Amino acid sequence: MNGQRETETLRKALRLFAGEEVLAQVEREGEAALAVRGESIRLSLLFLDVASFTQPQPHLSGHDVQLWMNNYCETVSRAIARSGGVLDTFIGDAASAWYGSRGEPKHEALACRGAAAILDAVDAQNQEGRAKGYPQLSVAIGIHSGVVLLGNFGSSTRLRYTAMGDNVNLASRLCGMAMSHYHVPVVISEETRKGLDGTFQVAQLDAVHVKGREGKMGLYRVAF
Repeated sequence: MNGQRETETLRKALRLFAGEEVLAQVEREGEAALAVRGESIRLSLLFLDVASFTQPQPHLSGHDVQLWMNNYCETVSRAIARSGGVLDTFIGDAASAWYGSRGEPKHEALACRGAAAILDAVDAQNQEGRAKGYPQLSVAIGIHSGVVLLGNFGSSTRLRYTAMGDNVNLASRLCGMAMSHYHVPVVISEETRKGLDGTFQVAQLDAVHVKGREGKMGLYRVAF
């Protein structure tokens, strides 16, 4: 492998395994981009999980189903990117993303548009695969906005560029509650709702106590 081809392969691998933002930092800063560091920044955090799926038809092999789920990951990735989000990671069939790290002033609305794009894209995939007997996927999404630490976290042998903090955990919990508790595809927090400025129609679902916070926080569904 010649030098130029090897460099392109490494760039492609870094883009795929770590993301465009990490690649851009490495190209811009060199080895300094590998330092353990983080910055406080307000983002809108989106968590997504497959809430349920129908059983595949017997004629489908395990490889067929694997390709179908890979197609689902591609569907989600493109929907997040098109709506201005940054895909953080996949954990099984769950995914996380954030909006606002590029200085977007209305990242709450961008995250909700991302949720709508994901729902539409998964619905289109379901329609495509229904006649062929592929699993029909139902997804749950949680969105919360707040200050997080965004940067490189990990050890001397493995780093990850990600967001950390209580607000990340809260967004994840909202995802888990969407279908299992409230039976709606998307739940957003009060902090996200405040940033929408009437962009979307919302309806309150509940008001809950959140550990470490005073008073109750409103939870809302969004009409797309």
